[in-house]
Amino acid sequence: MRVLLMQYFGPGKLAVDLNIPDVAQAYQSCTSNAEEKGWGVFSRFGEDIVGLFSMQGGLFIFHNAKVATVPDGQVSVSYSEKGALRELRIKFDSEEHVLTYEGSSPLAGPDYTENEEDADFGLWLRNMLGSSERRDAFIKWWSKGVSP
Repeated sequence: MRVLLMQYFGPGKLAVDLNIPDVAQAYQSCTSNAEEKGWGVFSRFGEDIVGLFSMQGGLFIFHNAKVATVPDGQVSVSYSEKGALRELRIKFDSEEHVLTYEGSSPLAGPDYTENEEDADFGLWLRNMLGSSERRDAFIKWWSKGVSP
């Protein structure tokens, strides 16, 4: 099954073939088929890709080629800051996925200020999965598919 995801706070799109276990083959940059709907969001952490998507009322998380359903409370996510470095730990299907990356500061200007989640997908993901209200809103929005 192919799933189109939108880049978190960016213009990119990514097509993910969930039936292919090889990471290099599973992900393709997607620039064609402007009519295709998106089902969630992704972000790159160096060579790693992490995403969250919803289809048919379910919530799914993936890290590289590993995908899991997110039943309430069954995915553990922790986030920590150590200077400029951020560490995101995601545990699902009895496996812990650890990502270490450089954080960026939110942008600020006279007319606009980002909050910390806008600049940090790892923080957003931890907060999203830690809130049943936010999970429900994400599922409601994305499970219908969103036009790019």
